[in-house]
Amino acid sequence: MDKSRNAAHAGSWYIDNPTLLEKQLVGLPNVPDSVIDGKRFIISPHAGYMYSGKIANQAFQKIDFTNKERVFVLGPSHHVFTRKCLVTQAEVCETPFGNLVVDQEVCQDIMEQNDNCFNEMSLAADEQEHSIEMQFPLLAYHLRKQGRLDKVKIVPIMIGALSSEAIQTAANILCNYIVDEKNAFIVSSDFCHWGRRFGYTMYLNEKNELEDAIIGFRRRGSIENPKIYESISTIDHMGMDIISTKSSQDFAEYIRLTHNTICGRYPIQLVLRSMELAQVSNQFEFIAYSQSNHAISVSDSSVSYAAAIA
Repeated sequence: MDKSRNAAHAGSWYIDNPTLLEKQLVGLPNVPDSVIDGKRFIISPHAGYMYSGKIANQAFQKIDFTNKERVFVLGPSHHVFTRKCLVTQAEVCETPFGNLVVDQEVCQDIMEQNDNCFNEMSLAADEQEHSIEMQFPLLAYHLRKQGRLDKVKIVPIMIGALSSEAIQTAANILCNYIVDEKNAFIVSSDFCHWGRRFGYTMYLNEKNELEDAIIGFRRRGSIENPKIYESISTIDHMGMDIISTKSSQDFAEYIRLTHNTICGRYPIQLVLRSMELAQVSNQFEFIAYSQSNHAISVSDSSVSYAAAIA
């Protein structure tokens, strides 16, 4: 019997009824995906679908899975601290739209290439983590819509707090899979977590020194006396602009300067570095952005959600 990863967050983080879930994500059913040729990388948020599901769906519906054999799903760890990359031991991952089959052959191959960097995670830790699971229903939905649910396998990997050396080591392995155009990649990440409860209240005014420090990546046009939510957007869009340049080093420097609470910063940096090593031409384009609410005072809080394709 296959070792199954339960849909642990179904019924709470997202609707467990496939008909109702489809309506929440895409509105009208049976609408064809508006795919763009050559796109096979996604950055997608992982909040509850009522907050970020439609943002995430805008990226998924652009990907043509008809010529893909596997999808790597990389997400950060919110519950287990690790400095490594943890690979699922599940053989099947459940979703309301049908099961996703794990490519355990690739999982084992990755770990065998460097077991100091890639280890297996426990099923309990796997099911506790939401960042990767929140990509599964959307992926299964679009695979099913494109007739690929029983043909495409997945490779879920939890990315820990990696050192620059560990990112280089992991990228040396992942780049070998990135060069294969039959592989797609999903990076799970929310953007700025702003507010005292997140320990992050950075504010940029129109002449903030930080904007001058990130030469070439300032957002077009200054906002005079911006509201807090506008400042948050400026900080996020700085990072989004840098991600779009595909420079892992510049992204790491951006995080160092801003301390932006992008929870998926390690998987993002890892994929950027892997893309550099693979010398692929794909570059991220951000197609959707929102905030959970507009923060206007220091007592407020918000989380930012962005979707990108490459």
